Amino acid sequence: MKKKFKHLLLMLFTLAILLTAIPATTFAASSKTVPEKVILNDISSSAPNKITISWKKAANATNYVIYYKKITETKWTKIATVSSKKTSYTHISSKKHPIVFRQFYDYTVRAYNKDTQKYGPMDTMGLAIQSRPVTVDLKELKIHPERPAAVLSWHKVSNCDRYIIYRKTATNPKWKKIATVKSNVLEYIDENPVKGVENTYTVRAYFSKTKKYSEYDREGFSTTIYTPRLPKYTYEFIPLNEAYAGDGIIFGIYIKTNNPDANSLHFSYSTDYSSYITHFDDIRYVKGDVRHNAARKVAGGCFYTIIFEKAGFKNLTLYWYPDGYPDGSQAGGERFRVAELNVNVKDFSTEEKKWAKNVLKDVTTDKMSKEEKMDALCKYVLDNFKYQQNDEWYIFSRFATDSKPYWEHRYIDCLDSTYIMRYFAKMLGLKSESTYAGYLNHHYATVYFEDGKSKIYDACPNPLTGFVTSPEYVL
Repeated sequence: MKKKFKHLLLMLFTLAILLTAIPATTFAASSKTVPEKVILNDISSSAPNKITISWKKAANATNYVIYYKKITETKWTKIATVSSKKTSYTHISSKKHPIVFRQFYDYTVRAYNKDTQKYGPMDTMGLAIQSRPVTVDLKELKIHPERPAAVLSWHKVSNCDRYIIYRKTATNPKWKKIATVKSNVLEYIDENPVKGVENTYTVRAYFSKTKKYSEYDREGFSTTIYTPRLPKYTYEFIPLNEAYAGDGIIFGIYIKTNNPDANSLHFSYSTDYSSYITHFDDIRYVKGDVRHNAARKVAGGCFYTIIFEKAGFKNLTLYWYPDGYPDGSQAGGERFRVAELNVNVKDFSTEEKKWAKNVLKDVTTDKMSKEEKMDALCKYVLDNFKYQQNDEWYIFSRFATDSKPYWEHRYIDCLDSTYIMRYFAKMLGLKSESTYAGYLNHHYATVYFEDGKSKIYDACPNPLTGFVTSPEYVL
C-alpha cells in the first residue's frame, strides 16, 4: 500500500513539471489567433464597369474581405468575401454596388480568421482609382423605310441618366448637339437630316451623379439622304372576285394606274399568306414559264393574285419603288406608300365540305368498295369539269367571272383536280399524295387503299375543253 502511494506521488510530480514547461502563449494562440494586416499590392481598371484590386497573403487568414467607398466618403462598404487562396478580386458594377462613370474610389482588403472569428487590422488608406471612361457603342444607322429620315441606334450604358445625340456634315464638320433622350431610349430618328450630303452621327452618355459626359465614337456612323421624289402617279384598287382553289383562297386585285413600270410596285401584307403569285400587267394568257416578276407594258394597270391560307380580314399596302423593287431587302432604296386596301376574304371550307358530301351521295353507294367509289368520283370530275387554260401561274379567268369556288365555276387544271381527288380520298379515310410527272409537267393523285394497293387518279379535264378570258374584261 505504501509503495502504491509513493508511485502515485511520483506520477503527479512528473505531470506538474510537464505542465509548467508549456508556455502560456500556446493556449492563447490557439484560442485568440488574429490575422496579420493585409499589404495591398495594386489596383487597376480593365473596363468602365470593372475594378481589380490585388494584395499579398497575410498570416493566419482563412478569408479576405474586400471593401470600397467613394473617395469623398468615410464609411467603407463590404462588397465581397473570398478564400485565403485568392490574392485578387475584380469588382463588377452592379445595382447594389455600382461603379459610376469617372468616379474616384478607395479599395481595401482585410484578413479574417473564421476559426477564431477575428479580423486583422485594416489599411484605412486603401488604394485609390478613378473608374474608366465609357464610350457609347453605336449599333446601327439606317434610312427610314417610308420617309427621308435617319434612324440611329446604340447599345445601353449602365447608370447614365440620358443620351445626347450629335450630328456633323461635310459642310459643317463640327459636332452639333441635335437631341437629348432619356436613358431608357436607345434609338433616335433624325427627321431633318441635311439632304444631299453625308450626315454623321454619334452619341454621348451623361451621368448626373458625377456631372460627367462619357466618351463618344469620334468616327460615328454616316449616311447620305437625298431629297425624296414624290409619287407622281395615281392608283386605284379594283378588287376582283375571290376564288377558292382548294390549296388556298385566291384573291385577285387589279390596280388601275398610269405608272408604266409594274416592277416598281410591290405589296406588303398584314396577315399570313402561303404564296404571293406575282403581278402581271397583261391579262392575256401567255404560254411558257413566266412566273415571278413578269411584266407587260399595256395601258390600264397591273394585275395581282395572292393566295391566302386563311379567310378573314386582310390589309394590303401597295408601295412604289422609284428605282424598282429590289429583290430581297430594301438596300437603302426609297419607297412610298401609295395605296391601301382592306378586304374580307370569304371562308369556303364549309361550302366545300357540303358539296363533297352531296357528290359522294349522288355518285356512290354503300355496296361499292372504296376503290370503286374513287373510280366513280374520278369519272364525275372528268365529266363535269372543264380545263382552265388561264390557270398556268396566274388564274386570270377566275376573276373575270362571278365570285364562285371551283365546284361552281367548274374550270380546273391538274393541280386542282389532284387536290379534289385527294379531298375525296380523305373523306373516305384513305391516304394519298400528290405525284408530279416532270416529263409531262403534270400532276395527279396517288391513293393508297387499305389492302396495300395504290392507284393513280388523273381527273384533269382535256385542255381542249377550256377557254381563254378576254383581257378587255379588266382593262
